[in-house]
Amino acid sequence: MVITTSTELKQLKRSMTIRYVIAITLIALFSVAAFLSMDVVVKGMDKNAYLVNISGKQRLLSQYIALDAYRVYSADQIGLSEEALQFIKKRLTKNLNKMAEVNEMLSRGELSKGEIVNLSPEINEIYFGEVNLKFRVQQYLALVRLVLDLPDYEQKKIILLDIERFSEGLLADLDKVVLQFQEEGEARLQKIKDTKFALLLLTLFVLGLEVLFIFRPMVNQIIALSKQREEALEHLERQVMLRTLHLEKMNQKLNRLAHHDALTGLRNRLDLEANIEEVIEASREHGTEYAVLMLDIDWFKSVNDQYGHDMGDYVLRELAQILTKSVREGDHVYRAGGEEFVVLLNRISYLDAKHKAEQIRQAVASHVFASNGVKLYKTLSGGLYHSSLVQVSSVKELLKITDSALYAAKHAGRNCIMEVEKTSVT
Repeated sequence: MVITTSTELKQLKRSMTIRYVIAITLIALFSVAAFLSMDVVVKGMDKNAYLVNISGKQRLLSQYIALDAYRVYSADQIGLSEEALQFIKKRLTKNLNKMAEVNEMLSRGELSKGEIVNLSPEINEIYFGEVNLKFRVQQYLALVRLVLDLPDYEQKKIILLDIERFSEGLLADLDKVVLQFQEEGEARLQKIKDTKFALLLLTLFVLGLEVLFIFRPMVNQIIALSKQREEALEHLERQVMLRTLHLEKMNQKLNRLAHHDALTGLRNRLDLEANIEEVIEASREHGTEYAVLMLDIDWFKSVNDQYGHDMGDYVLRELAQILTKSVREGDHVYRAGGEEFVVLLNRISYLDAKHKAEQIRQAVASHVFASNGVKLYKTLSGGLYHSSLVQVSSVKELLKITDSALYAAKHAGRNCIMEVEKTSVT
């Protein structure tokens, strides 16, 4: 087509302008729609990660509660002092209340800020269907409270047997909740990947339509605008690349949130259990030695009570850095929950494990926790497990006996490390 008059030139310019406006409008609408859809999916992933975390906490609380109920029942047989017994009862009462609160939150789909999320039919079925988990958790907590309230030893024994029979099935159902939330989280992650791929295909499809019905006719009408068309296409390709990179970064961030503690940056309970399972299997197959050091900050509650939670959070972050710097490459540090930390020492002898545990204890005891004009000294109590002391068959068994050693350190006066005894497993 040859342009011969100013009228034809104006018509061409008008046609080009209309086509260009249509093209830009389509891209703008598509970009907004893509952003909004991805934002909804990512927010749902954040909520799901929180539910996974709190359901895992509920499962852990059920184990702590059963263990403390047994300690209360057998206080006379194991020679607990009155002070130690009262400490266990107070902790047991606190855990009972916390588990009741978590049970209520999960059954309602309530997040920490009071926000309600729609639970899946599978979760609702577990809590209110045939399994009726919400009611069973309430029954379990009521049974444990009887151990605290009943004065008669024989009556406590009967209740404890009921708790033991009840807790095995309950733990399996609590595992179902955690696994269901994890599956839903993985499904959401897969949805993000699928959405990303679909957006890429749709972007390419829209670009193809624009080239076919908008840019190609413009090129045919006037060769002089070809450069402008190419620049527009390059701009669109850059937008696609930037959006793809952004989605990849969001995927990486979500994966980190699922496996790391938000406050300290350490690995969380999910990674802890998986990693310990790996070293148990490696030790069983190849005879490699390893150790697990479970640590708890002594009198940590007094920090929050006296100086506030900001100072408490600072102490937790600072301790995380001390632990990370104190271990070797290949070792791992985890925040198991609250003020409890776990160190996994790979390929280490018994004597080296004892030395490393004492080194960590001394490093913390001599460290000054200073923030906003406040200076504190804190100590650690710890339980040390080494594969040469006791052979274990499961993560649960290892954590249980290591926690018992930690409790023994608390009972021994704190600021010390107690080893797992060979008689810990029968």
